[in-house]
Amino acid sequence: MPSGITKTDDMAYVGRQPWHGLGKRVEGGAMTAAEAIEAAGMDWEVKCEPVYIGRPKVKLDDYRAVVRQDTRAVLAMVGNRYHVMQNTKCFNFFDSIVGAGEAIYHTVGTLWGGKKMWILARLTDGRYTLDNGDALESYILLDNSHDGKTALRMRLTSVRVVCSNTLSMATGMKRPAFSARHTAGLEGKVSQARDLLGLNAVHMERFMTEANKVAQTAFDAADMEDLTRHLLGLEPDLPLGQQYGVKAEAALTMTGLFSGGVGNRGETRWDGFNAITEYLDYYRGYGNSIVTVGETSEFDTSKVTESRIANSWFGAGASQGEGLRQRAWGLLQLPKKQLAKALEPKVKAS
Repeated sequence: MPSGITKTDDMAYVGRQPWHGLGKRVEGGAMTAAEAIEAAGMDWEVKCEPVYIGRPKVKLDDYRAVVRQDTRAVLAMVGNRYHVMQNTKCFNFFDSIVGAGEAIYHTVGTLWGGKKMWILARLTDGRYTLDNGDALESYILLDNSHDGKTALRMRLTSVRVVCSNTLSMATGMKRPAFSARHTAGLEGKVSQARDLLGLNAVHMERFMTEANKVAQTAFDAADMEDLTRHLLGLEPDLPLGQQYGVKAEAALTMTGLFSGGVGNRGETRWDGFNAITEYLDYYRGYGNSIVTVGETSEFDTSKVTESRIANSWFGAGASQGEGLRQRAWGLLQLPKKQLAKALEPKVKAS
């Protein structure tokens, strides 16, 4: 599977089914670390083993192989200073930070045959409601790699409850985050990681102020088309459906979600922003996930799910998508006249 969910990967969740619709449901209101590890089949270990080449075999002193012990799959080639962080150690580290009931395990799992693992937990005091009644929830995402490419990381993200759209880096404010390289001494960084929980309140307070303003500002279909044209860099003289390449489908999808997206009514700038987030989370780059059934075409849900997990959270699509979110959010903060001027088509030099 191109996006990373293989036969040796699994997921588990508790409570409301996650947006991806995958994984084993764990009964009860919360998962312990032990329950999460068992339900998602994450109780395997990785070890660094020596590497040999040639005949007769010669040991490479500067490199080792990271091997998943239950499948014997080689997940990475790393240097001698690399320390593995077992899945159980990641769960224990997470528990030491949020073990006082400040967060509830929501989804856990692996990708790429175990090269990547993650824990997504909902903050128990992280529910917020806009003046228009739209509800948001705060989550903390821990991810770790066994492929030598990324450090252990913890990031805050907010999710729109009605549609599970990710709003994580909407504001220009730097999103609170924590990372730890694969070296010794992880346990000594608990205090630093715990700072994330306090920073979330500050982060969300600013976001809610800006979001209420956006949700109270009128926006119509023509405004949405102008915003879409600007964000996607469309040709000003061509209708949306006649744009070049994949831009036509992207533009039609984004503008359609303004009034047809989950929870959207096509009336305010908030609807416009959520049309963009829904496009990025569910549609962007998923053209190869469309399958034909009879005379109609529809999305292969499993492929879209896999793509969204891999790209929105961990892949190149994450940084590219967040850039588009930030640009849109910055524009939607502008007064009406300034926004209209910012969205004016640029005249090409002759």
